[in-house]
Amino acid sequence: MANASDANYDQVQDGVDAFLFQLLVLGCLSHTSRNVWRRSDMDYYIIESMPLLARDSETQVGKLKCMHRCLDILPDVLCRSPKESLDIFDDNFPDDFSETDLIFDESEFASETFQRPYQYLSRLDGDEALTDINPEEPEGDREDCLQILLRHCGVKDPSWSELYHFVSFLNRQLQDFETSAFCSPIVLQDLPGFPAFVLKFLIQMSRDFATRSLQISEESPIDMLKRQLLDDEEEEEDIEELYEMRRKWESRHVYY
Repeated sequence: MANASDANYDQVQDGVDAFLFQLLVLGCLSHTSRNVWRRSDMDYYIIESMPLLARDSETQVGKLKCMHRCLDILPDVLCRSPKESLDIFDDNFPDDFSETDLIFDESEFASETFQRPYQYLSRLDGDEALTDINPEEPEGDREDCLQILLRHCGVKDPSWSELYHFVSFLNRQLQDFETSAFCSPIVLQDLPGFPAFVLKFLIQMSRDFATRSLQISEESPIDMLKRQLLDDEEEEEDIEELYEMRRKWESRHVYY
């Protein structure tokens, strides 16, 4: 008797190209019972996909290739990583760059979630007073904002999820920071430099929050395919290294 998970896996793999071609190109679906369902001209379809990869048995090294070739003929939108977005802002365009690629969104940049951490970090880097912060009035540009956030987030090449976790956590802590009597401008004469001292600890807390405990690669299937094509002789990654604990939370804290 077939395993349920194996059955589901086969159902996901088989017939996907035929299904997509009939639905999106031919505009209809047919059944072995000779019934045909036609797609309405008013219907709009969006397919979110992480392309499935398989080893090519026809090549000696067994390179990875996309299983569903029907996706190649459909218009697509590629979401660039924060680091790739910064390269694009610097006019260092990837070879497969397209004008439809999604980079750092303008509305996200102007939001308080990004503006509050950005303005504080910008002043901290410039050794400026941590005053005159107004996240409701966007400052700077997306390139400078992204460059500063990547410098402080603690992850070398973060995903948007990791960067957002860092920013959102820091933003929430900074809201309490702004209402704290010990960090207000009133106590600067008695506690000079204390707000900057607290801010540095908040940054470290946000880094720890955004850093995963497990070192698990978030490489997309396309990136995996490109990396293998560039280096066919690269050894397989050690499975133990993939799950290596990045931080040992059970150990005593350094300040205890």
